[in-house]
Amino acid sequence: TTVDRRIQEAAEKAMEGHAGAVVVMDPRNGDVLAMVSTPAFQIDRFTGSIDRESWLRVMKDPEFPMLNRTIQSQYAPGSVFKIIVAAAGLQEKTLTPADRTYCNGEFQLGTWTFKDWKREGHGTVDALDAMRHSCNVFFYQAGLKIGGAAITKYAAAFGLGQATGIDLGAEKFGLIPSPKSRGRRGVPAFQAGEIVNMSIGQGQVLVTPMQVARFMAAVANGGVLWKPRLVQRIERPERGVVWTDTGTVNGHVELNPAVWAFLRQSLWAVVNDNGTGAGARIPGLDIAGKTGTAQMIANSRADKGQDHAWFASFAPVKDPEVVVVVLVERGGKGGQVAAPIGPKIYNAMFPEKVALVE
Repeated sequence: TTVDRRIQEAAEKAMEGHAGAVVVMDPRNGDVLAMVSTPAFQIDRFTGSIDRESWLRVMKDPEFPMLNRTIQSQYAPGSVFKIIVAAAGLQEKTLTPADRTYCNGEFQLGTWTFKDWKREGHGTVDALDAMRHSCNVFFYQAGLKIGGAAITKYAAAFGLGQATGIDLGAEKFGLIPSPKSRGRRGVPAFQAGEIVNMSIGQGQVLVTPMQVARFMAAVANGGVLWKPRLVQRIERPERGVVWTDTGTVNGHVELNPAVWAFLRQSLWAVVNDNGTGAGARIPGLDIAGKTGTAQMIANSRADKGQDHAWFASFAPVKDPEVVVVVLVERGGKGGQVAAPIGPKIYNAMFPEKVALVE
């Protein structure tokens, strides 16, 4: 298989105490190096027969340990989706890196007020600043300029709203709205208010952690969408190698080289230049990434304020070898909760580089 035991164990340890998922992928070929879904179940109970009481205990567990969250759980991507919005705007020339917005902490659209995550606002920001500090107000306005059709076009180009093709059952498709889609209140998806929500990865947009890993791999490698690969070859003692998977490309994202350069530069700044992903910084290793805090519908009063935390990243920036995606359910802010989990996994993959600066 493609799974690296050392990386898998590091990812499992990093997620102890959290519900959520981690996907580690090689952006050069789509190999899944680690895949973690927590909480998990004791796999040795399923090696033989299992008694009815043990089976019911697992099936009725409110934390759903049998659910493979990497491919079967769908979440709003939050601010990770701003990468898509920036790519769409820059490529379609409805957005430029020099565009500037004054953010005072809120954006008024008709009678609706849309808040920034930073109550006092970010002041005047350009496109790179907006990505680095994850300024919602900048992306509210950018999304309206770009338009729902262009945003969803590029989301689909990056593989969202469709299966990744991984060879595991029951994979979810996620959701990218179409012009005919309607929100929870029956509002058309491409009306202004819905576009504003979509521009920060909220509203109707849904993704799986595996989709985010493949999308980030495409950002890392310059636009190649690989089918996630779990099995490299099958060998039999008496016959040797009987089957080999050489890897499958199932899509390309066409962007101007300057757009790719902007995305890499701004995502590097998120982690290394006092951005929202500063908690993932590792001296000696250039990591590019994006945090996300995805609001969820509260099922009870206890759920309020417990948003899903994202961190999607790749490294090294100049010659990417690996993508790490972390999703913590009900974890809170992505920069505070998910981003610090990233270094625990990267340290296991690049011990030589980290050791050089110690």
